[in-house]
Amino acid sequence: MEFPDLDTDVKKSSAPVKGRVQVLIVGLGPAGTACGMGLAKSGLEVLAIDRAHFPRDKICGDALTGDALRFLRENKIPSTIIQRSVSETRKPSYAELTPTLAEASGYSLQGTGLRTREASFHSIRRIDLDNWLVECCARAGLPMEFGWQVQTLHRHSASDPWCVAGTIRSRKGQVQGKFEITAEVVVGCDGVSSVVQNLTREQHAARPIALASRRYSKRDEVDTPDVSLMDYQWPRNPSYAWRFSVNGGTNAGIYWCHHRDIPPLSGRDLLALTRQHAPRGDAIRTWGIPVLNDDPLPQSPSGILLTGDAASLVDPMIGHGIDRAIHSGELAGQILSKGFQTGCTVETITHTYESNLESRRVEWQRSFKEMDNMLAGIDRTAEQFVRSLLRSVMLPSTTQP
Repeated sequence: MEFPDLDTDVKKSSAPVKGRVQVLIVGLGPAGTACGMGLAKSGLEVLAIDRAHFPRDKICGDALTGDALRFLRENKIPSTIIQRSVSETRKPSYAELTPTLAEASGYSLQGTGLRTREASFHSIRRIDLDNWLVECCARAGLPMEFGWQVQTLHRHSASDPWCVAGTIRSRKGQVQGKFEITAEVVVGCDGVSSVVQNLTREQHAARPIALASRRYSKRDEVDTPDVSLMDYQWPRNPSYAWRFSVNGGTNAGIYWCHHRDIPPLSGRDLLALTRQHAPRGDAIRTWGIPVLNDDPLPQSPSGILLTGDAASLVDPMIGHGIDRAIHSGELAGQILSKGFQTGCTVETITHTYESNLESRRVEWQRSFKEMDNMLAGIDRTAEQFVRSLLRSVMLPSTTQP
């Protein structure tokens, strides 16, 4: 998908570009675009920047969860760029099941895999998703700049606005100029290696990192391109291999959890596991994912709001983060819009955002802890599934009058 009316590689003059806004959004992935769409018609002075030019690829598993789908459908995403497929979950312990038990809960048993009957799994290539989201922001009238890479971020005192400066580059990487933007609030939506986070936090606590890989394959390079698979191959370990159906083929990779009871995996071993799981396809790409943990995030200085991967919101067990990036971006946009329009101070806006995000993080942590408890000695996931299936089949016959 190309932009029909948006040129992301406009020539710049050699003179530094300077400006002043109320809100500067750094990063135009799902978090930044969700924030930008919420602020585009708010009446605030807003600028959104990204170091890349679009369309651009982003390493991702490409799977969409319910909250992400809700946001995309509300914004009328074209159905042509979303892939729907049946899903299959494999576990060695699913060998305990029988076809009758599986079918009673709406699945078909495929060896050690449970496959859905309907195409209920949704996925989208990140290059298509992010490109479409930026296009939505353009249609909404959000001011955006591309090829703008932040290098410095500072302020003279706690009562002063932030000064954000950096380099402007062309699509081919050539330096075209410099920029210097003054902003009352900077929203860090710039992902895993967040420059906004790194430049504004005095204490850099170690963040737990999960590992993942990705390999795209064409349809004729895989056996079942229309089935989206999650394969839990390792006992007492929620890490998994995936192969998700996407437009034109599949996205396959390994998600290796960060957990105290799971041995760490080297980059070399991650590549080897990926080649074994997906022997054919394009070049394998790997990345580290900062995941949610029990510790609260260090408090940001006033005027700095961190979202998505920059705030370490990714689910540590499953690895999904698009929905949480969108949620935190929407939340930032809502609080900024209401805060400025009602005359709140920047300090109040920052505190309100962090308090609301922390409440949501607690909910996400609760779900994480429930799965964490399953790792206490034995793998109970399949055992609990078997019990639920047995209850669904046996209870009606045992409660007859």
